[in-house]
Amino acid sequence: MTLINHEPVKILLVEDQLSELIQSLLEKRNGYDFTIVDNGRSAVIAELESNYDCIIMDLLLPEMSGIRAIKHIREFNQDVPIIALSAVGNFEERAIEAGANAFIWKPPDYSYLHLRIYELVIQYKQKQIDTILSPQQKIKKAKTRRLLLLKEIQAKQGVNVDPAIVIEIEDLEEELSSSYLDIN
Repeated sequence: MTLINHEPVKILLVEDQLSELIQSLLEKRNGYDFTIVDNGRSAVIAELESNYDCIIMDLLLPEMSGIRAIKHIREFNQDVPIIALSAVGNFEERAIEAGANAFIWKPPDYSYLHLRIYELVIQYKQKQIDTILSPQQKIKKAKTRRLLLLKEIQAKQGVNVDPAIVIEIEDLEEELSSSYLDIN
């Protein structure tokens, strides 16, 4: 997965025991640029020194637990997506309360983990972009997003698509091409 500027997604992987699944994640890469640390204290320091797009955090770690590391990271970075991992019960609620965005049981399904990374990083990057867009740019962006969603629905439904969707697509295409939304 690469970002719009074609840079790889920077992931901080905090894991003291690299399982087969994590190894396959590392081998496939999928546009990820991994930094690996093996304890909570190193995770906090790494996030302080570099801006990651996502953190994948085991919860049972030496030196500082994943829960404590998440709490420390949230003190200075409330936005970076954090996916907590654990094979042991009773941690899901604690991880979310500490500030994790998602919890996945170990061993995680690779496809699901990849999907969660993708969703959370897109939301994170979107939030960063939204903070610098003008209100007019935000409207245009929202309408473009809606248009893409409707076209996806139309493609899936084919000839059975609801006529209201076709009309809304046409209206959005016209609005987005008109000069009143021109942001240049």
